[in-house]
This record gives sequence, C-alpha cells and structure tokens, in this order.
Amino acid sequence: GLIEREDTLAPLPEWLQPAAEPEVQALLPDSLNLVYFRSTEMRKLVDELAKSLRYRGCKVTMTPISVTHWLLQDKNWAEQDLCMGFLRFEQHDAFSMEERYRHSVMWAWFWGEAVWRRGIGILDRINAGPAERYSQRVKRLMRYLSDHRWIVPLLAQRYRLVTPASVQGVFCYPQSWPDFTRLWTDEVQHVQSTQNHQD
Repeated sequence: GLIEREDTLAPLPEWLQPAAEPEVQALLPDSLNLVYFRSTEMRKLVDELAKSLRYRGCKVTMTPISVTHWLLQDKNWAEQDLCMGFLRFEQHDAFSMEERYRHSVMWAWFWGEAVWRRGIGILDRINAGPAERYSQRVKRLMRYLSDHRWIVPLLAQRYRLVTPASVQGVFCYPQSWPDFTRLWTDEVQHVQSTQNHQD
C-alpha cells in the first residue's frame, strides 16, 4: 500500500490504532466533496481514495487548502463531506490535539456546536486536573473520538528537515515549524566543505 511505498509515512502508534471490527458494507452517494491539507503525501492519499471511489460510482471533488489558510474563519466547511488533515503526535502528542480542537473552525463545523462545546468542557476539566496526568487524559479523549468515529486516524507521517552542513542551531517546534531565531552559520565549516568538494 501507500505506507509501504512512501519513506515519509508510517503506521499509527499502537495507542491510536483502532480496534478490529468486521467490515460493513454501505451505499455511497453519487458524489462527495473532500477538503484536504495540501502536502505531497496527502495528495497521493486523496488521489488513491478518489480513484477507489470513482471505481465504485462515486465522483469526488477535491479541494486542497494551504497550511497558511487551514484555520481561517472564512472557509465554507458546510459544503464539505470529508476532511483530511493532520495532527502532530510524537514528542508533544497531547499538545497538538488540544490546540486543534480549541482553535479549528473545521472541527466545530463537522461535529456541530453542541459536541464541540462538550469537548471544550472536557479539555477544561483536564487542564484543571494534575499536570502529570494531562497527556494520558488527552490521549484517552483522542481514543474516544476515534472509537466513536468522530475522527478516523489513518497513518503517521515522518518529517525530515534537510539543511547545509554549515547551518547550525537547527530546531523545530512540536508542529514541525523550524525556529529560525536559533539558526547560525559556521562559515569556517562551509569554506572547508567547499574546498573538500573542489578537491
């Protein structure tokens, strides 16, 4: 499958893997609208999904959204049937879940106001509890959402930041954004590398 073919993709962590269930057949509509976070891996995934659905008689209209526009208020999420995005689950697995839940207009649209506000209340109670149990409790909420199919985790993604040898102080935030304030250049190393390359 796609995960085996792509070096940047990996199976879900064990705690997020869904429980085994028998397959259930369902009727597909004539068409679906799918909005997705624009990335190379996500485009490959939605292309394969759209191809599979077209084979089964369902036309898919795909709308990519840039990372810089993902959380904007003016997107008409009500027109979309499916949404494929990403959550960051590695060093700071709980942080991404709460951040996205609280600030994503998309989540509120797809779940409805009542369900979304109920989740906010749960997060407020989690934050009021012991700090050492925060990650465990947020993971439990994530599993609940997954078990009840409010979200459907599919795969994990590996990020790799490639820089020249002369660039030092490389650091990324939990959401994979580089911290440019820490970068500095070792000009001596750069000159030596260039000379060695010329030799």
